[in-house]
Amino acid sequence: YHMYGSTIESLKVMIIFSPTHNYTALTLTGSKGNVWNQTTVQLPINADSAPSYTVAFVGTAGPSFTGDIGLDDITFSKECCPASCNKPNNFENGLGSYVNQGGNFNWTIGNGSTPSFSTGPTADHTLATTAGKYAFIETSSPRKVGDTARLVSPKFSAAVLSGCTVNFWYHMYGSTVSSLTVNVLYGTSSRRQIFTKSGNQGTSWKVGSGSIPTSIGAYQVEFVAKVGTSFTSDIAIDDISYSFECCSRGRNLPDYSQYSVVQLRALFSVNTLVVRGKDWAWGNQDLGVVGQVVTGLGAGQTVSVRWSLTNNTNSYRMGAGGKYDLYRLVDLGGYVKLPNITQPTYDLTKCPSYSVYPSSQLQTLFGTGTRVVRGKDWQWANQDGGPGLAGTITAGYIGTVAQVAVLWDATNKTNFYRVNNNGKFDLCRVNDIIGPTIPPVTTATTAPPPSCPDYSTLSGAQMFSLIPNGTRVVRGKDWVYGAQDGNGRGTIVQAFTSGVVTVKWDADGKTYTYNMGQTKKYDLCRVKDLGLSTL
Repeated sequence: YHMYGSTIESLKVMIIFSPTHNYTALTLTGSKGNVWNQTTVQLPINADSAPSYTVAFVGTAGPSFTGDIGLDDITFSKECCPASCNKPNNFENGLGSYVNQGGNFNWTIGNGSTPSFSTGPTADHTLATTAGKYAFIETSSPRKVGDTARLVSPKFSAAVLSGCTVNFWYHMYGSTVSSLTVNVLYGTSSRRQIFTKSGNQGTSWKVGSGSIPTSIGAYQVEFVAKVGTSFTSDIAIDDISYSFECCSRGRNLPDYSQYSVVQLRALFSVNTLVVRGKDWAWGNQDLGVVGQVVTGLGAGQTVSVRWSLTNNTNSYRMGAGGKYDLYRLVDLGGYVKLPNITQPTYDLTKCPSYSVYPSSQLQTLFGTGTRVVRGKDWQWANQDGGPGLAGTITAGYIGTVAQVAVLWDATNKTNFYRVNNNGKFDLCRVNDIIGPTIPPVTTATTAPPPSCPDYSTLSGAQMFSLIPNGTRVVRGKDWVYGAQDGNGRGTIVQAFTSGVVTVKWDADGKTYTYNMGQTKKYDLCRVKDLGLSTL
């Protein structure tokens, strides 16, 4: 591609399954220099085992003539076109490898409306136009009630993985529609019903599917349509496809159980393209095609995926209960390339002695949300994933037993640890390692903890001048955000004249927005102001 000019807008590569179902696989913006550049795009699972799709290159014009975009030398890798598998059929080129076999009459190819009124589709499903093709039964004379048409697929090799499904779209509109049945044929003469639908289903195309067992060996799929009591019983089908599990013979598939939670979190980050995996147990939620991660791996070791064809979002296991419902699209060759994972570690020698802190202060310091690492009395092997790896307190200081619950980043497991339990401290606060440490409140003085001055006496301009980017802060007098700060310190990364600031907290690196003058609320206090009564 060539994107050179001061007003270049964007070039997108889109994968289009149908007029209403598509996703963007690549977006490039801005000038890339006066040179030709090369890039690659990961396409959906091979076109022989998923619904047909179109690759579209979408160029968007910028605000002036210096926004030209060029394309050249588009090629597809051999993996896009395997020699043989369960090929989809959209009937745009006739019945293809499917044949009429054993019925009283035949399925035929149609487009637009069927010859009869008040029955049948008005357009195909693939293109949603009157030019697009579909297979249907015409139920006018000389057809009789109960006549059947049988459309049979070619013979396919046995499904290798559980979860193999045939997916298709059907149209059953008319006041006297009878039934559509899908069977799987196997052995010498065995037949098993995997889908059936009867009666008028309305004027729109509907999606159907049926499961194909791995135990039956080689098989064929049969679509059986039955004539109703009059001509208003036309039935049509379109876009027959087969899920990934039907076509995985010879594939080298990844095993995600060998990776840590931290590694899985990086592998299955937001926008990662996925397909159903070895432990899939969710029927046809995905329609057998690709989806995109919209919420990364959480505490329960699940991810949320939005599927390309349905646009529905569901949650799936990636380690929960030892199950892995998904494969990354890029890993289907079996080789998993791990991203550069930066798991921060902390110098445990910098941990202070908490024995000088009173119990009341420890309850605050080790509250829910506080980031911690192993401490001086640690005796729990690698429950935390290893020395210097952090976790988050999920159940705060419990005074009667002096314990807290910690969810560890590396293992995604929760355990209980001692905080001044018989003088033992299993944990150390991350904030106390990266410093400075909050001093203990001693019983030798009645002085209150450091307070923050009253900022409400300042004008908006004065307040804004005191909080430039880089200012170190802690929670202030109007704080209402729980342990969002990790009970520690943060840095202002953006201040606004409206009296709002954005802060990045040391404990977990997350960024949030707070009031510093807006609506006369002061959620924060500058670290340098602690202990001052006035500025």
